[in-house]
This record gives sequence, structure tokens and C-alpha cells, in this order.
Amino acid sequence: MAVVARRVGRAPEIESYWPLAVAAGASLLSWWLQGLIAAVLALPQLGKLQVLDMTRVYLAGAFVGGISPVRGGEIPVEVLLLRRLGLPVAVGSIVVVTRGMLNVSVVVVSAAAVLVFFPELARVGSWQLLAGALAVGALWALLALLARRLGLRRRGQEERPRGRWRSLVSGFLDEMREAFALFFQPGRRRLLACAAGLTLAYWAFRLSFGPLALMTAGYGGDWVPVVVAQLLLVTFVLPLAPTPGGAGAAELGFAALMSAHASHATVLSGVIVYVGLSHYLPTVAGALVAGRQLVRRGSGP
Repeated sequence: MAVVARRVGRAPEIESYWPLAVAAGASLLSWWLQGLIAAVLALPQLGKLQVLDMTRVYLAGAFVGGISPVRGGEIPVEVLLLRRLGLPVAVGSIVVVTRGMLNVSVVVVSAAAVLVFFPELARVGSWQLLAGALAVGALWALLALLARRLGLRRRGQEERPRGRWRSLVSGFLDEMREAFALFFQPGRRRLLACAAGLTLAYWAFRLSFGPLALMTAGYGGDWVPVVVAQLLLVTFVLPLAPTPGGAGAAELGFAALMSAHASHATVLSGVIVYVGLSHYLPTVAGALVAGRQLVRRGSGP
């Protein structure tokens, strides 16, 4: 950022503070929505909505994901914390994976919709977005079919003698299969639909970060190119970034996608605010939550 600022000829600065305050509030609300999504998915097992606890789990996972060089490093941490809340490992794994699949589905389908309505703004081939949307739909259909068929196969299945390790692995896989099959039962599909609606609301707030971040630097243009830039960033750039949490790739990708729609100085200031809201703020908040969890565990019996 220092190199870019030197080349632009001016340091990053904030022109307006109210968009920054609104963006900070949207960021806090997005964390709560992620916790609410997990609480809805875990409702049949826990019996009540534990939104605050689930939000803490999400933030702790965001911290690990923000510093881990391995993609998906936050998953075992979230599963462990969900286990402390009373969810079996298999059920917690399904909750985390299902929430992740909902996020991916919303992002990919939204990116494909952008291709249809704003083809001039999409800087990737149409076949890539359409293939991604079709792949997401096919994956959901396949998982629903497998859950149903495996649920039917379970009936009348005889228990066979197994070794210790084979029994542990097989038992865990059976628990995961049964937990996932529960989401497709008629009475619980409403919860899955509710979680999908909450995921849409989450991404509505999440995609407001970019426009609000640029508005703090004086941007007064259209929101559509900024939203499209964020969709392309989270769909194609960040999943392939080799750095922890996509650090570096987020800054460069957002700046490159917005360079044609705003001045260099505006993009520079906006990028700093955007990355701070989308990456560093949840990482720092997650570090506090994760540290508290470790202290609580260390002081336990």
C-alpha cells in the first residue's frame, strides 16, 4: 500500500465518515447473521436458537481462517467449538459444511446473474460463471439424492463385526450421513430454506462493504460495478489466493477491478477500508473470541 500511495502521489484519506459508520454496523450485523444461520441449522439438535454462541464460533473460525495458510483451516476449529455447545462432531461438521455450501451457492448464482444482466461488467468468460452455477445446482441435487438413498439403505442394515479403527471411522461416517439426511426431511427443509434466506441477507450486507468503503474516500458513482467487482473477487480471486485469508490478493484484486471506475487515490483509500472491514476486523474480533475460549478452557476443571 505504501508503494501504491507513493506512485499515486497522495496518502490514503477519508472524505466522509458516515459511510464508514454504516459499513461498520453492516459488518457487525453480518457476523450476527452468520451465527443465526448456524443456529437455525443446529436448532433440531440443540432445541433452541443459540445465536450469540454461534456468532462466537463463527468469529473464532474467521480468526483461524484469516491466519491459516491452509484453505478451510477454520472448519475443525468451528466443529470443536460446536461440540462444546452440545453438537456431536458429525452434526457440527454438517452444520459448518452446509453453511459454507449456502454461501458458495449464493455467490456463484449471483455472479451468474451478473453475467446475464450486466455482461459488459463481467471480466471472465460466460462459460466459467454458467459452469459454476450448474455445478452448484448439480452438487445440491446429488447430495439430496444421496441423503435420501442412504437413508433408505439404512433400514434393515445388519451390523457387522468391525475392528476398532474401522468401527470408529465407519461410525463417524454413519453419523455424518444420518445428520445430513435430517436436513432433507420434509419437516426440516423449512429450516434449510430459512438458512438460505438468511444467507441471501448476509451477502446483501456483505456486498455493501465495497460501495460504502469507496464512499468514505469520496466515491459517488454507481454501486453496480463495485458489487460486481466483489462478486468476481470472492468467486475467482480469493479461492485461488495462496496467502492466509487471501491477504494481498484481496487488495490487488479489488484495486484492479475498480481501477476503471474510480480514480487511483479513491481506489487506494477504498481498498484499505474494504479489506479492513472484510478481513482484518473479523480476524481481530475472532482473535479476541478465540483467546477467551482458550482462557476459559484453561481455567476449567
